[in-house]
Amino acid sequence: MFNGNKLVLILPAILMAIMFWGGYHFLGENETLTHEQLKEETGLVAEADDTGDGWLVNINWEWASMPDGGLYGEDYVSVAVLDEEGHAREDITFTDMKLELVYGDEVIYESEGEAVSNGVIFAYPNEVREHQSLGNKGQAVVRLNGDEINKEDISIRMLHTWVNHSPLTKEDALFTNPDFSGAANVPYWIKEETPAQQSSQ
Repeated sequence: MFNGNKLVLILPAILMAIMFWGGYHFLGENETLTHEQLKEETGLVAEADDTGDGWLVNINWEWASMPDGGLYGEDYVSVAVLDEEGHAREDITFTDMKLELVYGDEVIYESEGEAVSNGVIFAYPNEVREHQSLGNKGQAVVRLNGDEINKEDISIRMLHTWVNHSPLTKEDALFTNPDFSGAANVPYWIKEETPAQQSSQ
């Protein structure tokens, strides 16, 4: 009797083995993206146009993958103009500083940038609110005026964090040594682009 039902006993075992292998393979092919890896996945695009009465800088960013651990904290985008030594110039005027976060084609958050001595800094939230992700897709615009500005001297930087933290002390648009109101051990990375790099691609 047992010999006659071998097929009935073997088939479920084979099926379970196939399901186990398939699940293992699926997980292996879909590894979770860490926040550190997110830096390479983030598209940061900068464009700058000389309008005759200053430079108009447009910034767009987007990352499509949800990182492991979700969205927390606050992110920052900055604009500065560098001198020949790579230092941010302090003789530039920044106006019309606006930022928008986008979900799909809908603007879900708006704010204005804050001018500091060597540039402008935009701050915006990273979070999931009512099933909408904030921070992973956005755009910013700023107008800048000054003498002898070249496109390749305009620096755009993104500072990404992934924990709840005290606000960044907004004083340096280059994010040289970020100070989160004295808070220690705040993880972050910085990504930099220039409109000149984008134009040459």
